[in-house]
Amino acid sequence: MVEQNPMDFHTDEIHIEQWKVKRLIKRLSTAKGNGTSFVSLYIPAGDPVQKHMALLASELSGAESIKSRQTRQSVLAAITSTREMLKLYKNTPPNGLCLFCGIILQEDGKSEKKMKIPLEPFKPINVFAYKC
Repeated sequence: MVEQNPMDFHTDEIHIEQWKVKRLIKRLSTAKGNGTSFVSLYIPAGDPVQKHMALLASELSGAESIKSRQTRQSVLAAITSTREMLKLYKNTPPNGLCLFCGIILQEDGKSEKKMKIPLEPFKPINVFAYKC
């Protein structure tokens, strides 16, 4: 039986995580939504979580005035999901944080799927971005 070096195991683990992230990025890049029902939030390392909670609270109150009932409900659900996920973090991780929340259309183009993905990047992110 061949004994595996602990460094090889760590390297294998990193490669698996990188493969998962690449697969996720491919899935997200091909995902289609039904209107404004998806939130992407990129938080740089060192940014306080409370600052972004306040931003989402502001966006939530702004979304209340959307006239279309369906659009309003979709936006409110996506922002609320993002806030719930962000509440799980006391501090921003060392490399920053990316959150993806909302509803995407399935491949059949008719059924929908709720998606909530927190991602801690391998390399530090330095730019803040919020898209709904």
